[in-house]
Amino acid sequence: MPALELQQQFFERLKSITPHEQLVANVSEVLDVSVSEAYKKISGRSLINIEQIQLLCNKFKVSFEYNPAQSGSKVLFSYSNLFSGKDDIEKYLDNLYNNLVYIKSSANGYISCTTDDIPVFHLFQYPELAAFKLFFWQNRIHANKKSEPFSVQLIDKKLTNKCLLIHKEYMSIPGSEIWTKSSLLNTLYQIEYVVAARLIKEKELMIKLCDQLQQTIMDVADYAVDEAKSDLAGNKVAFKWYFCENIGSTTYLANVNDSYYCYQRFNTFNNLQTDDAAYCNEVNFWIQSLIKESICVSGQGEKYRNTYIEETIKSIEEIRNRF
Repeated sequence: MPALELQQQFFERLKSITPHEQLVANVSEVLDVSVSEAYKKISGRSLINIEQIQLLCNKFKVSFEYNPAQSGSKVLFSYSNLFSGKDDIEKYLDNLYNNLVYIKSSANGYISCTTDDIPVFHLFQYPELAAFKLFFWQNRIHANKKSEPFSVQLIDKKLTNKCLLIHKEYMSIPGSEIWTKSSLLNTLYQIEYVVAARLIKEKELMIKLCDQLQQTIMDVADYAVDEAKSDLAGNKVAFKWYFCENIGSTTYLANVNDSYYCYQRFNTFNNLQTDDAAYCNEVNFWIQSLIKESICVSGQGEKYRNTYIEETIKSIEEIRNRF
């Protein structure tokens, strides 16, 4: 593979984790070159050397892989290190936010999602529910640490503010979501778990979590009726909602400037990330096949949509009344 093509792929990876203007400023600073020269290197008009690659890898905490065509089925993934003995939730959220900003920057940016839980982007608009998800995640990271009962005050407010920004970015990107019939229940099971484990003691807080979870499902139902989400400016953004009997994994596939980026969940909430073209095309074919066997509940899919909403609200009510 030509050196210039490898360099362009490398910078495409950096673009996926940081906004373009920040990338230019960082390349300029790290390589000690002018902003103009930084633009040239990012665009491929000026080559970088091995030493400069290493400097950028150290700055952005990424690796540089030479991955020539393989005779077998091998794929290189990256992921966020969350079990390193320190709290990396903030870095994880920053990476998630920067990925969305990058996807949004594309004229044809689009996110396809298959999931067995409500996509966390929808939950993030509600501060108590966002704090609860972060609390649950942190308990998974610090499994050997004695858990304190959940309260909103346990979670740094800047993290829930970042969650809200993530929600706003997601709302401005067109996309489709394929849920299983149990998609609501994983978050509900988490609430049920902390109640059973005596990790939530305030009845009012538990009820608020249930209320916000119920409102989230109503929000998604409204998007489905309109076949559109609304961004901050009130602009309509295309949205499709599907139900599928069997999915098997939580996967996000982003289309950015006619290239694919795949994010697949592991370890409760972390994800493996790759832009390997062959692999992403396989995932795209799989998602398209799922859509063909799914029920579309956007637009005129009123019958299935309303039945699902009634069933899930009933499940929430059972937990709310059990406390």
